[in-house]
Amino acid sequence: MTMHTKILSLSCLFLLLCASLPAGVGAPAADLDTWASAQVDRALKGGLGVEDFALIDTALRYRRDFSDWSLTHRLLAQLEASPKIDPLIRTELLRWKARIAVEEGRPDEAAEIFRREGGVGRWWALGPEKIEELESFDRAATLPQAGAHWRAVPGTSAGGWLRLEGLAWPARRQMLYLGCTIRSDRSRQVAIRLGLSQVGRLWLNGEV
Repeated sequence: MTMHTKILSLSCLFLLLCASLPAGVGAPAADLDTWASAQVDRALKGGLGVEDFALIDTALRYRRDFSDWSLTHRLLAQLEASPKIDPLIRTELLRWKARIAVEEGRPDEAAEIFRREGGVGRWWALGPEKIEELESFDRAATLPQAGAHWRAVPGTSAGGWLRLEGLAWPARRQMLYLGCTIRSDRSRQVAIRLGLSQVGRLWLNGEV
């Protein structure tokens, strides 16, 4: 079975998000180490489910402020050793491992994690097309017709990110189509994750 995934995303629309610092930030780094370890211990109780994502994410988000930098690796090892891990959380842990590998100057290791987990490394782009207001998106975002002139995108980063800088220029309110081909020899359930600052639409085999 061949699956053709068309991903539509708005580019050049950014939101600045401010994360709240946890209790203890601003105190000695050793206190932050204790706080992060407690977050992970809470997440591990009863196994790792999707409801534990926030605990894991906040614990690792402040890793650069740990007094002991090896704590990040120990926390990840603790989490991966859990006998019960939701598949989505397992993927998130691998994403964290890839991100940290890039930070530590091991991009090849991050790229291998991304490849092994079935990450899509080859994309095509179409557009951009001008859009006046976000309210116009629902009407304007239609499936591209056969014969559209797609262009190859340079590729993804070692951590799997596809950067839109340069694909939609000048920076203004507009929409950009991204497309990829995914081949599978059998029908199966997969998770598709999209990170969008505004709105988007996804087609799989021509269906929304």
